[in-house]
Amino acid sequence: MKYKFVKGPTSDVKFEAYGHSASELFENAALALSSVMCSIRNVKPKDSIEVSVEGRDMQDLLFNWLGEVIALVDIHSMFFSAFKVKINGNKLKATCYGEEAKPKNSLTVVKSVTYHDFRLEGDDKRGWKAAVVLDI
Repeated sequence: MKYKFVKGPTSDVKFEAYGHSASELFENAALALSSVMCSIRNVKPKDSIEVSVEGRDMQDLLFNWLGEVIALVDIHSMFFSAFKVKINGNKLKATCYGEEAKPKNSLTVVKSVTYHDFRLEGDDKRGWKAAVVLDI
């Protein structure tokens, strides 16, 4: 399972993301976020944007990464349907694949990631799990 949505307050969307590695978890969390914002099945990975993100620790890195994905949607007027993430310490380099944002693919405007119930746990031996709440 890559991610699942969890029942929460109506002004927020909560999901859990999973991965065998930290990189896979970060990719799956970005997919979950994108699936709130757009119909990812209809978004073709035609174009790509490369980004670098830093954090104080892995949890902060995940928080900053998801915030960057939200910003990329707004800055570049794109929706994303695939991600490739490489993590080195508390830094990541990622390629985000998608296409121009089209109204027919638009679902929900995500304002931000919140610290409410936000957590990251695990390691590469046991696997990774994150809980994320989005303000919509």
